Amino acid sequence: MRLIDRSASLQSLEPGSATLFGQGVAKAREELGRIDDNAIVHLAFCDSTAVNEVAVADLDRARVSNAATDYGLALDWAGELLANSSRAQRQIVFYTDLQRSGLPRGRATPLPAGVDLLVKPLGGDIVRNLTVESAEALQTELRPDRNV
Repeated sequence: MRLIDRSASLQSLEPGSATLFGQGVAKAREELGRIDDNAIVHLAFCDSTAVNEVAVADLDRARVSNAATDYGLALDWAGELLANSSRAQRQIVFYTDLQRSGLPRGRATPLPAGVDLLVKPLGGDIVRNLTVESAEALQTELRPDRNV
């Protein structure tokens, strides 16, 4: 199983290279090229809106979304798929930039027994990255008799 994060933060550029998303796609393609042709590998892109499984041939057509990251959604999907597998090796390889905002708010669902998770970090720390989780108007009138 290969999961590639396609959330908005993956549009970031590393100095002198492709976007973080492009790096993830390139790393996945390289690793998939070393896997035996008889192996069954699921490939999917994920963000906070969905997990979309794609054929390896369609790897280059994928694009970054404008959505956030949701690790819980992605790992639940992959875990459920692999829970029903009778394969000896059941592994999730996840290419992501490790955005903290993608962590589940509540208790995370554990992966099924026998399923390994390998995280492949993309890029370094992005100090300019910002997530606004909520906003609240403390004042609804800035000037008398004029609404905001």
